[in-house]
Amino acid sequence: MKEATENKVDYGANEQLVSGNPSFHDITEQICQIVERKTPLGWYLAFVLPVILIIVLLSMMGHLFFTGIGIWGNQIPVGWAFDITNFVFWVGIGHAGTLISAILFLLRQRWRRSINRFAEAITIFAIICAGMWPAIHV
Repeated sequence: MKEATENKVDYGANEQLVSGNPSFHDITEQICQIVERKTPLGWYLAFVLPVILIIVLLSMMGHLFFTGIGIWGNQIPVGWAFDITNFVFWVGIGHAGTLISAILFLLRQRWRRSINRFAEAITIFAIICAGMWPAIHV
């Protein structure tokens, strides 16, 4: 208990921590200046590219939905080759994440936790991507 009182810093009763006599409004204005600056032009330019890519993606998916998978150049004997290939690819990526996690668990590696999180996240996202293929193209 004696150490706690010895480590205290005494600023003195008359010492001011803030110069001048600012009001709460003045302090709020100074703090808010940091985040209320005008947005730079570079941010808008960097934002436009993804928006354009999203518009292109949505237009391509709309064209696919209205025209059909024949736009991929598939023939009757291999009508679902592109879909099945992508579905199997994403399921395989999901299995790879599970395999990595299982091997590290079975070998009782102490450093595995962060890699397990990454591998399990890969598995979840890969299964979500794999589930999109049949849902979109059926």
